[in-house]
Amino acid sequence: MHTLAPSTGGLAMAVGYTQFVTPVGNLPPALNGMSFNAPFTCTATFAGDAGSNCAEGEYRQRVMGRFSVNGMTLAHILCGRTLLSPTQFSEDGCPPPTCSGYGHRACLQRPFDTYTPTRATGCEYASECSPGFRNVQGGDMYEIELTFQGLLVDVASGAALVTREWTIIGQVIAPTGAAPLIAPRGLQPDDQVAAVHALHNPDDDGHQIHVVVSRSPGAPPLDASALTLVLRDEGGEPIGLGDPIVHEVTSGGRATASIVYGCEGGARAHSAEVIADAANQVFQVVRR
Repeated sequence: MHTLAPSTGGLAMAVGYTQFVTPVGNLPPALNGMSFNAPFTCTATFAGDAGSNCAEGEYRQRVMGRFSVNGMTLAHILCGRTLLSPTQFSEDGCPPPTCSGYGHRACLQRPFDTYTPTRATGCEYASECSPGFRNVQGGDMYEIELTFQGLLVDVASGAALVTREWTIIGQVIAPTGAAPLIAPRGLQPDDQVAAVHALHNPDDDGHQIHVVVSRSPGAPPLDASALTLVLRDEGGEPIGLGDPIVHEVTSGGRATASIVYGCEGGARAHSAEVIADAANQVFQVVRR
């Protein structure tokens, strides 16, 4: 773990810190029931000018990297239209008012994102995060390659007091025979179909269509039959699809489910109609 002494780099700041503890190096993910993940915690003690008022000190968490299954990278929605990037750091969640990111005092207290004794001015901060896969499928190979940044910031000046990085890198072939503890269900009220992606796997020259669904990390497993997908080429002709399977990842305060279809004609995919709960949405297919 990183444990760091106060430093302001010669700048006059209204807030500092006396402790910052994060993971260090690589944190290998492991199978935990039906999940393949790497839980971690971060803690900090801020020091304010008034002693007990640390309102200007906040924690931020950023991430970059990828989640992949059988060599195919899955989308993970961090905030709105912002996807997890393999090469550029983005905030791990949304700032206020959406409040799925970490450390924003303007957001409500959550069990995994707390300031004490009060959120508004408390000097003690603690967070918990469990990035990884949920509801793994037996026989599939899961890979995680993530780099995290943890920052303590002075929100008054916009300056970072300290920045540290760590990684979560590992892979596993999920054992066969395990059944989910909770039966898969249809779309939940908080679920939102966000996009339809077409992917090409150069290893086997196969094509896949991914219906990307943003959801709460506490939602029950998503049933692959929760929606109907009608895929069309540029001329409007339908394209055949294989049976769907669901892969789900989580990091920060949101999860992303990908309903994955094999598709011989994936290279020709132009538009997709998603039918769920008697509502239809039409998407342009995005190639990744």
